[in-house]
Amino acid sequence: MKNLFFCMILSLIIVCNVNATENTDSDSKSNLFGTWICEYKFGDSGSQLKFASEDTYVRNGTTYSIGSFGLKITEDVPEITYSLSASGTWEIVDGYLITTSSEIKLVNLTNPEIDDILPLKEMFPQNVSESAKILEINESQMALKSETDGQIYLCTKKKI
Repeated sequence: MKNLFFCMILSLIIVCNVNATENTDSDSKSNLFGTWICEYKFGDSGSQLKFASEDTYVRNGTTYSIGSFGLKITEDVPEITYSLSASGTWEIVDGYLITTSSEIKLVNLTNPEIDDILPLKEMFPQNVSESAKILEINESQMALKSETDGQIYLCTKKKI
């Protein structure tokens, strides 16, 4: 179960964020520059993961994310909320957004005592790559399909 949550969370951190488009890698890159607001929910009646982030992609190939996620393991355990920040690099190759984390910081905001039982901080290795197929990207929205968990992440571009 820890590995499943790790894969879902890592995919959300690195990739935020439908029909395939005919965008070239060059078109995708020019549309990617800027900040995206991404949200994602996953789970069933017992456990749930909610994630919200602002992911910024810079022309020089760097990326950073700031956000939060809530984790509900069972109905008997209160939801745990974490703040999250990450930085790394990105590139687009053959229609895939490939990101590599260089630093991930995670802080338990609501129930720090849970970290003794479920130490998520220790489950986030540095320098991990993630690949996501770009299903759609334009000047206002982006849809990515993670190769790690097959989930589709939707993002809208933040207006300046």
